Amino acid sequence: MRRAILVSILSVALFGAVAARAEHTRFWEQSSFTEFEKGTHKGVALRSDGTLIPAPEFKSFADPNLAYLWALAVDSHGRVYAAGGSDAKVLRLDASGKPATVFESTELTAQALAIDKQDNVYVATSPDGKVYKITPDGKHTVFFDPKTKYIWALAFDSAGTLFVATGDKGEVFAVGPDGTGKLFFKSDESHARSLAFDHDGNLLVGTDPSGLIIRVPFHAASASALPQAGKAFVIYETNKKEVTALAADSSGNIYAAAVGNKAPRQPQIGVNPAAAQQLAAAFQAAAARSAAAATPQSSVVGAPAATPMIFPQFPSATGGSEVYRIAPDGSPESLWSSPQDVVYALGFSPENHLLLGTGNHGEVIELTDNQMFSSLASADASQVTSLATGPGHKVYVATANPGKIFTLGPEYASEGTFESDPFDAKIYSRWGRLTWWGEHDGAAGKVEFYVRSGNTSDPDDYWSPWSGPFSDASGNNVQCPPARFVQWKAVFHIAAPRSVGQDAHQQQPTLSWVKLAYLRNNVAPVIDGIVVEEPGLRAQGFSAGGAGPQQSPSVVPLRVPETHEDGETNFSSVTEFQQQHAPRFTPPPQGFSAKGYQTAVWTAHDENDDELTFSLYYRGQGEKEWKLLKDDIHEDFYSWDTNLMPDGAYYLKLVASDSASNPAGQALTTDRISDRFQVDNTPPSVENLRAQPSGNEWHLRFTARDAASDIARSSYSIDAHHWQSVFPESQLTDAPVENYDVVLHDLKPGEHTVAVQVFDQFENSAASKVTFTVPPAR
Repeated sequence: MRRAILVSILSVALFGAVAARAEHTRFWEQSSFTEFEKGTHKGVALRSDGTLIPAPEFKSFADPNLAYLWALAVDSHGRVYAAGGSDAKVLRLDASGKPATVFESTELTAQALAIDKQDNVYVATSPDGKVYKITPDGKHTVFFDPKTKYIWALAFDSAGTLFVATGDKGEVFAVGPDGTGKLFFKSDESHARSLAFDHDGNLLVGTDPSGLIIRVPFHAASASALPQAGKAFVIYETNKKEVTALAADSSGNIYAAAVGNKAPRQPQIGVNPAAAQQLAAAFQAAAARSAAAATPQSSVVGAPAATPMIFPQFPSATGGSEVYRIAPDGSPESLWSSPQDVVYALGFSPENHLLLGTGNHGEVIELTDNQMFSSLASADASQVTSLATGPGHKVYVATANPGKIFTLGPEYASEGTFESDPFDAKIYSRWGRLTWWGEHDGAAGKVEFYVRSGNTSDPDDYWSPWSGPFSDASGNNVQCPPARFVQWKAVFHIAAPRSVGQDAHQQQPTLSWVKLAYLRNNVAPVIDGIVVEEPGLRAQGFSAGGAGPQQSPSVVPLRVPETHEDGETNFSSVTEFQQQHAPRFTPPPQGFSAKGYQTAVWTAHDENDDELTFSLYYRGQGEKEWKLLKDDIHEDFYSWDTNLMPDGAYYLKLVASDSASNPAGQALTTDRISDRFQVDNTPPSVENLRAQPSGNEWHLRFTARDAASDIARSSYSIDAHHWQSVFPESQLTDAPVENYDVVLHDLKPGEHTVAVQVFDQFENSAASKVTFTVPPAR
């Protein structure tokens, strides 16, 4: 049995006890974003103020059986193109979502897409890739080779010039319709990571690793010349490392998504050629693994993220991400941030609200003008990598791990569901009334509830069926069997889908909070442990004013038992245990030296938070019947005078009851027996004390004897001088009988008196003396 270091409780000041509550009707209530976020929603959006609202319809459009998709684009005829890998591939999807491959190459991935006014598709491959042109009839040729390691983004200006953002030298190229290109802008960054155009047609470049947003003005291309870059200007330096996406709205606002923690600034260096070759080899190996893994069996949520994460398109989630808005006057503002989620793509909803494609939970998030955000949908994939708007304001959503395509809106889902996270009542419970509150429940739609219960932490086939529907917000008694766990489901029925441009959530039913009443079964108290302190200690609690007992200034720390799952009991201070474990606590006691007193200290708890009272019984070793020592104890300790008990070995039995908190006939008790302890109030004896000469020395010899316990220590004093400790002949003081032989040094001639004092383990003592005469020296 291990014993922890005892911690003094004198420094702890408590000003009263917290009263425990009896078992009573409790309420499980959910009303915050954090609470609802643990649930599962489909066709229902979770707003940041903790409100559940109808969401745009989110449904699967295509599953091209790829490990990842990086980019989407929609041509003037509404045809959707998707680029990804591996190997590099571009798909064209018809209205039903059926894919047709229009381009593939041996590079690892197709990284970016752009479409010109003639519906020619341009695709950038990486690493060590090129820009290819795909004509509407499916023919493809190399259009431009920037001779860089990475091509990150493509964007057309209004004059038809294609801008190509690259790494690892942070260069942007301008390419004319004939494929002739030149270096347009060279930054001091390693990567030109993202591209967009502002309201005035200036090029915007997002960089890595400084997280810059750079505006590059330029003169439009003439019939025979490419545009010339003007003076570049950093319009904002983000707090993050990499600007993954840029977008601009019709009002002149610029939006930027940035991710990752910045590394300390270092001088710009080139890439080691050998390291680049090794990295390229690793990419090729990763491509082979990705192709093997891109099967229906592996392309599921929860599949290992290692395959797509090898390619640098996936920024590290370390540091999370942040989204900014830069107003037309240049003033920046942080709109949203997350310490874990990573933003890969930006887009716009039919209401011109900003959309975020995020990972690594595959969520689409909508930001509104009032600093609110809503989780609109969760894809069956790890990352949302691209957002593109098609005809009728339909938003196409591309994902990675695995690579799939979904559509978002513009209509509401006709029905949406939200399933709460299962609730653990900790104890077998009965379920009562379900109440909730929301707005606009009526003509525009309604919300119905279902409830189920079970005794496993995860709902499974062994749970009860869903009971319901419940539609009275003022309260319905749920018809669920008693159990430990419970879960509710809300079903949103939308009466009329919205029209394009109408406010997404106007007059639609919402849900702000849900509350379920329950009553836990009464369970017996639990006594965690009981310890009988060392003899000679008396415990008293603090007074109401915080002052300790006035009986003695000698404060002794008391121990408290702590039983672990392995059955072993450790000991810590009373205060330490109560702070860490006890839902119910009383002011911790202090121990004071008091001869003849014995103290028992225990810890107990009640899962119902019932108030506990205790009764203490004792029984001598070899006896059969328990005798009451004290009942109606409200503290977690008790001290008594053992002088009223004969010497011998004893056991204590502690009985805990929750009767103070329960109706008559429903109280429960539990008990626990202490370890064996000894009572000894009889002092030892000093026998055959004598002083005897031996040559030129005098020897003090005696025997110490105790009937009930071992001798603890002995000492002697010559002629009333200081007491001197003495060891027995065996050198070990560990027996009820000890013999002593002490050499007395430097005695002067004449009469001397030697006093002897002996203590047993219970601080009982005995004393004796002997007088003798030392003759003069001859």
